[in-house]
Amino acid sequence: MDQFAFSLFCLTGLESPEGFYLSLPIRLLTGLLAWIALTQWYDRLEEGQEVVVEMTETEEDIPVPEEHVLDRISVKDGSRIHIIHPDELLYIQACGDYVNLFTDKGQYVKEQTMKYLAAHLPSSFVRIHRSCIVNVEHILRIELFGKESYHVRLKNGTTLRASIAGYKLLKQHLNL
Repeated sequence: MDQFAFSLFCLTGLESPEGFYLSLPIRLLTGLLAWIALTQWYDRLEEGQEVVVEMTETEEDIPVPEEHVLDRISVKDGSRIHIIHPDELLYIQACGDYVNLFTDKGQYVKEQTMKYLAAHLPSSFVRIHRSCIVNVEHILRIELFGKESYHVRLKNGTTLRASIAGYKLLKQHLNL
């Protein structure tokens, strides 16, 4: 046990008072920096929680002003920039931090959130699943698939899965 205590004292600089006093400024500076980092992290954590609560409460209650509805989406593809108008979009699927935009002309990848697009696309778009937003103008039919599962078939033949909540939103949007 004496060896352990001696090792501990050696590591902390307490084997002699001079070693302790020499390392005191470094210890105080390190402690101060750690305290500042922890208080900033805690403040940001509290701010983030407040923002989430505010967005959750107001997201559905307040409609997006008409001037904030997207009239085009720009997608960079290498050295080219594609401009996609919302009426050209068939559907949008989430893919991690990106979204895949599907049109008759092809598929495009954009770094954007589904939440942002769902809030800023025109009213002809409905979120039928947490990972899928569909343009209602391109829906051919909605089919019951299984016990409580629905498939949305588009005019181009694509089939998309709708969640129960998404199916309810789609019915509400179509006035069914």
